[in-house]
Amino acid sequence: MDTGRAAELAAFFTKHVQHEHPNQTASAVLTAQNIALLVTTPILESITKMSETLGTAITGLQADVAALTTVANDAVAKITSLSTELSAAVASAAAAGATPDQLAALNALDASIKADSAALSAAVTPAAPAAP
Repeated sequence: MDTGRAAELAAFFTKHVQHEHPNQTASAVLTAQNIALLVTTPILESITKMSETLGTAITGLQADVAALTTVANDAVAKITSLSTELSAAVASAAAAGATPDQLAALNALDASIKADSAALSAAVTPAAPAAP
């Protein structure tokens, strides 16, 4: 416990004892100060430990989210690359004489890949924080 805070609590309890029991001796006041320290020290230590534990958990969670975001962004890049290659293959096939009917399934697949990529990209893009 911070020395200043301990002194502040001791002063509070001293005033309380002196106000409530003006005829008490200095040893009674000292006992009140000791009780204050005995009561508050474990509570403050417990709060400090919980705060440290929570801080560690938050740091770990932030690292996990960053790793997952990296994986998702890599997936979006690979899917986008696949779509680009598929589009180029369709254009090449069309230039070589493939008919629109022959390419319809590939065009539908490309459209589906683009839609899925956009959805994945939107899912991993951080949203703006809500206004307080």
